[in-house]
Amino acid sequence: MIRVFEAFSGYGSQALGLNRLKETHPEFAYEVVGISEIDRYALQAYKSLHGHCPNYGDISKIDWSSVPNFDLFTYSSPCQDFSSAGKRQGGEEGSGTRSSLLWECRKAIIEKKPRWLLMENVSALVQSKFLTIFNKWQAELESYGYRNFAKVLNAKDFGVPQNRERVFLVSVLGDCQFQFPHGAGKDVSLKDILETDVDERFYLSDKSIERVTRDNKGFRGSKLLGEEDISGTLLASYAKIQRGDTYIKVGENKLHRKGDYPFRIRRFTPKESFRLMGLQDGEIDIILSANISNTQMYHMAGNSIVVNVLSALFEQMFYPKKIKEINLFY
Repeated sequence: MIRVFEAFSGYGSQALGLNRLKETHPEFAYEVVGISEIDRYALQAYKSLHGHCPNYGDISKIDWSSVPNFDLFTYSSPCQDFSSAGKRQGGEEGSGTRSSLLWECRKAIIEKKPRWLLMENVSALVQSKFLTIFNKWQAELESYGYRNFAKVLNAKDFGVPQNRERVFLVSVLGDCQFQFPHGAGKDVSLKDILETDVDERFYLSDKSIERVTRDNKGFRGSKLLGEEDISGTLLASYAKIQRGDTYIKVGENKLHRKGDYPFRIRRFTPKESFRLMGLQDGEIDIILSANISNTQMYHMAGNSIVVNVLSALFEQMFYPKKIKEINLFY
């Protein structure tokens, strides 16, 4: 039995990844002994998906001696201050930024010494501006006896039509090896995840289309997609209609009049957004029935981790296969 603690759990994408592993390995058993989450909507979705689980709340206030022991610690600390979509204020210890909550995780690691650690964050963390922080964190883990393996993985290589690069850090206690999974390539197109009957509220007005498509300002750089394309990265702020978001260009505009656009553009629906994060329709329907607003569902989806990538990582952690090409560090 693998005991798990999900820090910054969201709606529990890590637990969903472990569920996928159990589907292919029925003998695999795990238990989530606790989570740390402060967003009430994410907690509502977590309870709907996974049932009751002890929530220890704000990670900076947890007395880890009161938490049951665990073997796997997953931590996807806030990325806003590393992300190019944010203000890039960084995550130095003591800075007070949301991303600096990473350093609160050391208390759990020192107290419990779990065998496996799994970290996920935006790929900007391994770029020059923030690489010093990432290396400092790895050095600290090494001082506790962990061996680190880091790599940037893209969701589009794991059967999800979303171009989503994230850095993953797997840390194993003791002198151990880990090999990252290779993606199987793109086997799902965007058209495969799109709904056929979409409510009018998800379509952009002509005024919004003008803002999205004009070249001089406003939404310059936004990507319009055909049905065969891969989505851009889904952001937590997707509901706001902003620069850099991905929209779907939909065939002929039947309401077309002289002076209007001959096509229509819409945003993804919440169901499509969760599909882009690797959730199965049964899981999505549970979230959709939890009486959570579309804005909050977009936020949860964009803040989460693609389940397909997690399940591939867990496969290699608990049922390792020899991979020809070894790439230990990004």
